[in-house]
This record gives sequence, C-alpha cells and structure tokens, in this order.
Amino acid sequence: MKKPITLVAMELLAGQTEEITMMQLREGPGDIITQVQMGKTYRITKMGKVVAILSPPQPTALELAAEVRRLELADT
Repeated sequence: MKKPITLVAMELLAGQTEEITMMQLREGPGDIITQVQMGKTYRITKMGKVVAILSPPQPTALELAAEVRRLELADT
C-alpha cells in the first residue's frame, strides 16, 4: 500500500533544519509554516545572527501518555 504524498513529505522534512533570513520569512510565510507543520525546523537570522527558531510544537506529557496508552491498547 502506497503512503499518501503528505505523509511522504512529512517524513522527508521531519528533523530537517534550514537557516533563512528575516526577508525570506517575510516573502513566503505560508510556505514556511506549511513545512514547519510537516516537521521542518527553521533558524531565522537577522544581520547574520540567529534570532529565532521556528519548529513544530513538541507533544505535551499528557499527549505522550495518551499515545502510549493508545499503542498499548492496540497491542492487545
């Protein structure tokens, strides 16, 4: 069974980090946010210095616990 194209894209982008300038962020924020949603991380620079890191949110402890519980139930 083939994976949907969005899952393939997410797997390819997950864990990737790219450095971009503030100008690049201003020029294409929608595309950048879409890639962040798929797992990519951006280091935003201003005048050559990193001023921010834009990355997908990390799961909370509650979300992790729910996922562990779901996986445990799936194994039974």
